[in-house]
This record gives sequence, structure tokens and C-alpha cells, in this order.
Amino acid sequence: MKISSAHDPNLGLVQSLGITLEKFPVGNIRGLYPKAAQSKISFIRELACEEDFMFIALTETHLSEGIMEPEIHIRNYTSFWTDRKGRTHGGTIIYLRDDIAPNSIPLLSYSDGQIELQAIQIQQHNMVIINCYRPPGSCSRNFSGAMEALSRLLDSLPVPTPDVILTGDFNFPFLKWPEGTQTGSTLADKSQAELLLSITNSSFLIQMVSIPTRGNNILDLFFTNNRDAINYVSAERTIFSDHNLLKIHTTYNKSHSPEMATPTEKNPFSKINFFSSQVNWDLLNAQLQCTDWVSELHVGNPEVMLNDFLQTILRACEGNVPTRKLPATRRSQIPRDRKVIMRLRANLNRQMQTTKSATRKNSLQAKISHIENELEDSHEKQRDWEETQAVCNIKAIPKFFFKYCKKFSKIQVKVGPLQAGNGMMSNTSEETCQILSQQYNRVFSQSTPAKIVLEPAKFFKVHTQHHLTLVNIPFTKTDVQEAISELKINSAAGPDSVPSILLLRGKEALALLPGHWHYTINIKRGHHLPNPQRGR
Repeated sequence: MKISSAHDPNLGLVQSLGITLEKFPVGNIRGLYPKAAQSKISFIRELACEEDFMFIALTETHLSEGIMEPEIHIRNYTSFWTDRKGRTHGGTIIYLRDDIAPNSIPLLSYSDGQIELQAIQIQQHNMVIINCYRPPGSCSRNFSGAMEALSRLLDSLPVPTPDVILTGDFNFPFLKWPEGTQTGSTLADKSQAELLLSITNSSFLIQMVSIPTRGNNILDLFFTNNRDAINYVSAERTIFSDHNLLKIHTTYNKSHSPEMATPTEKNPFSKINFFSSQVNWDLLNAQLQCTDWVSELHVGNPEVMLNDFLQTILRACEGNVPTRKLPATRRSQIPRDRKVIMRLRANLNRQMQTTKSATRKNSLQAKISHIENELEDSHEKQRDWEETQAVCNIKAIPKFFFKYCKKFSKIQVKVGPLQAGNGMMSNTSEETCQILSQQYNRVFSQSTPAKIVLEPAKFFKVHTQHHLTLVNIPFTKTDVQEAISELKINSAAGPDSVPSILLLRGKEALALLPGHWHYTINIKRGHHLPNPQRGR
């Protein structure tokens, strides 16, 4: 049993070869989202972001129907949980990283109001994860029912048997590991422990934890049928739970699916923040009103004229409208001050695994607890600041307020994986986009080359003087302003990408645009915009 990386002779070779190995935490969280300590889930989010865990398995989550999924969501992870039925507290949850979650299959979700048990198959690694929570003093009948469900699951696994991981808080403090021998306890608890050991022994599952997980007792267990897949196990004390957090370091190679490069943004206004309080609307409108639209929009192809129109507006926005903050990448989600102290915490935990001095361990643990208190305070201050900003902007910028609220009620779900024509599932966003594009194009009929109109002016030529022709669509400045006034400030932009708030706040200047002249010329030429504005 290896306790730290310093005791592992193979880990240095792996690191020198540039190979990244998977790791994951398991443990009892004692309430994942308690109302009195909501910074706990924030800490786990940033820990997952920094460590890039393969999955996270937690017990005693205390989740209920009153807690929505976005409130416990971790970015780049998909959650599967089992709540306690008919009672509060208890519960289990497993977070799977998004690159392995799509091809994973939930096998079991069991709760009898006392024992919770869940199982998920990760096809990418041919692995089955089983997470269990047994509270202290559980009824033998309830535990027997859960173990029957576990036994049926293990017996149903295909041959060759996949790697099996059974973890959870079983609350058997009288079991001494690694021997698995029993000391003094009640007859009911002893019989339940014997039942668990009988099932694990028949499935060749080996218990890997030999360090205390709560006080001086080993309550959180970790069984596996592939001991070679586990490099070492470490335990980290934390203020966020009364149990130590077990971190399992494996020999599985980390193989993230390659994502396609970020596409070039086609919307020229996407980097401009028109909802900022720093927008100088007076100067922007004055600059637009002074624009000579006739010279700016020279006669030509409507697509060229539209592009010139957009570029003229963009030039007017420079210096008058602030730019929008870019979305945070995976590594920049955490503020720099918290990232620094989180790395200091990780360094102190590594020192805890190697030191043998009790005095030194107590000193290190005191520093770790102090750092975690700082993290908790930082999360609480950030949450209070965000709530205050959202409330203050209810009237001025309602979009900002509703965006903040939706963060706790909705999750952006990724599309895919999708099945391609060859039967294979898509592994990257690029492959998913290609499959969707092919399906979208398949529903359209192909144009007949002989029926394509190449010369509109000649094709629609009037042969007699008695035919009426549509060569002009007259509308006035007032007509344009009234049409713009019907828009809502938060309406999505049309195909031309011009935001509704810009049209509404700048309608006095933009209504001067000789639109009837633009449309008259292009109707005569037989030209039209490829993406007409619908619903604007």
C-alpha cells in the first residue's frame, strides 16, 4: 500500500515521459449544498478545475427535491446522484468528466430510505464505479436488501469482468485494515460487515485504504478487483467535512478527446458590451448622425453594402462602447488570489504525506485549515458581491439580473455524442457539428441547374407597357423609427448581427439611413440579401 508519490518507484519515470495519469477523490462530504455553508460546492468546483479529476464520488450529500441541479453543477462534469427516499440526509453522487460521461451507462440507483447505492459503467475505461452510503446503526434488513442489489449487479457484469471500484462510507469502525479483521461491536453490525466482506471476497475485490478517514477510524472504504490500476491512496483533512478526503491516484492514462479549435466569431458585435453603464450614447449617436451614408454605402452588391454599413457602425462604437469580457477558459475560471492559495494548499498536503514528525504534521494541518478558511471567506464574499450586483441592476440592466438567476436554474448541456453513418459515435465537438450539418443539409432538395436564374434583369424584363412593375418601396424616417420602437431591448439580433439595444438607443441617427434608396437600386438590379431579417 503506497501512501505518497515519494514511495512510488514508477511515478518518477511516468512523469519524466510526460504521461499524465488519472486521479479521483472519494469521501463523505457531510452535506454537499447546505444553506449555511454554500461555499462547499464552490470549493469542490475549483478543486476539480485545478486537479482535472477523472470523476468525483461523494457520500452523505443531503440532497433533496428542493435543490436544483445547477446549484450543485460542476463545469465540465456530468452529475449522477441518488437521493434518500422518504427521509432527509444520506445520499450519494458521482460526477463524471465530460469526455467520459457521454459513453457512460447508469447501471443502478438504489435507496430504501436508509441505504443508498449507485453504479455507473465507464465504457471508455471498461470500468464500473459503485458508490454506497450506510449510516451508523443501520437495520440489518435494509443493509441485506442493498447488498442483494449489489450482488446481482456484480453477477450480471460481462466476461471478461471490467475493472470494478466499490467505494463509500460504510461506517464499520471495528474493521481493522488491511487484514479486514473484526473487533468489538454489536451483533447486527458484525453480521452486516460479514455480508459485505463475503460479497467483496467472492468478486475478488481488495480493500485499499489503510489510513484513517475519520478520527482514528477507517470508515470510508475503497475496493477494487484490479490492484495494479491503483498507484497509491492519500488522505487529506479538510474543514469542509468531518471525514478525510481520499484521493486515489491510478495508472490509467489521461486521454482527453481533442476539441476543435475555437471558431472565428462571425458576429462583429459579440465583443462589444452595449449594456455597460459606460456607453457614451450621446457621442455615439452624434457620430452616426454626421455619417454621409450615401458615400459610405456606394452602389454595389447588397452583401458589400451591408458589410460597409456594419463597419461604419463599428468605427463609431470605438471609444464610445466598452468591450465585453471574454468567457473564462478552463484554467482561468479561478481568481488569481484563490488559485495561488489553492496551489499552496496542494503543496502542503503533499508535504503532509511525506513527513513523519507528529509536530510537523500538526503545523502543516494548521496551515491547511487556515488556507481553507481563507478560501471559504473568499467564496462567501464573491457570492455576496454577485448577489448585490444582480439586485442593483434589476431596473437598469434586467438582462444582467436574469442571467445571474438563470445560473442557478439552467445548465448549458452539450450536444452529443451523435452516431455517424458508419455507426461510430462522435468523440469531438467538430465531429458532432459535421453530423448535424449533414443531417440538416439532407432535408433540402438539390437545385436543378437548368432552372437557375443567372440574369434576373433579363428574366424579369417587362415586354409590354400594360404590365405593372415593382421598382420602388418608399418608406420615411418616421416609418423606420416606428418599426425600431417595436423591438424589445433584449431581443436577439437578426442575421445582420446588429443588437436591438443599438437600434433602439440609436434610432434617431440610424433612421437617417436612405433605406428606400438602397432597396430601390437592388430591386432594379434583381439583387437581394441572402439572409433577410425575419421577425424584426
